[in-house]
Amino acid sequence: MVGIKTLPETATTTAGEAHFRFMAARIRRNPYAQALVAEVDAFESRIEAAIAEEKNLLIAEASAAAAVEFADHDLDDSVDFVWANVEKGSLLAQRLFGDLRPSELKRPTLGGQLDIMKTWPEALAEADKPVLKDHAPVVAARALAGTQAADEKRTAAQKLVDFRTIGTRVKLNQDHNKLRKSLFGKLGEIQHEHKLGAGWAESFFLQESAEEPSLSLLDKKIGAATAELDALKKQREILTAQEAKIAAQRAQAVQQEKKAKLEALQKLKAELAAQEAALLSELEGDTTAKS
Repeated sequence: MVGIKTLPETATTTAGEAHFRFMAARIRRNPYAQALVAEVDAFESRIEAAIAEEKNLLIAEASAAAAVEFADHDLDDSVDFVWANVEKGSLLAQRLFGDLRPSELKRPTLGGQLDIMKTWPEALAEADKPVLKDHAPVVAARALAGTQAADEKRTAAQKLVDFRTIGTRVKLNQDHNKLRKSLFGKLGEIQHEHKLGAGWAESFFLQESAEEPSLSLLDKKIGAATAELDALKKQREILTAQEAKIAAQRAQAVQQEKKAKLEALQKLKAELAAQEAALLSELEGDTTAKS
């Protein structure tokens, strides 16, 4: 016997299923292999469970991605609304937007935009315009929804990665290879016992073609990959610059928020000091009058 293909631990669920279905169909229909049907039937539930698990993970990831998209759309709507109603060049506009144009703030899908807009409700609550003041709880609710959607997407994506790299799929492929190796050995014994001819045992397993690509085809693929890589690098440079600008604005917004809180505390401290001085003066006056 020449041998059979060992499935990579990272083989896709679809590929693993294809190999299993090919093998299972032949074992079930071949009269010499009927003693092996029970092992095939027992493993089939593992294949189906993995397919169902991955399907549910993909659905969860798609659902979370939709939530992120809708949350981002709502935050973008708030950016447009606030920009349309805030006085350009005012301290409030500077506090909310810094040197970012609305289009720049809206460009990231959540991410830096969400971090900045989380700080908006407190600033909008102090706005002079009622329309902006009334929008503060709207932004707060939308920022919360964005945070929850981003967390949901992050969790869903990580679960899918774990399934494919360290979880169910890897363990399934490992056990599938053990089953294939065991069945191949038993089929080899049957082949020898019944003198079924060379290659009979291998015929139960899917053998993928391994055609050698031509040099011209490889050159075309390399050229296409290089062009795509160059485009991705250029896109990354643009996004890096945008994210840096967003990060700077986020840091500025946090700094301004802290400064505003400090000024409020200092003002309150001054008012309390003035009240304390007035009370002391009144007490001194009362003491002098009694004397």
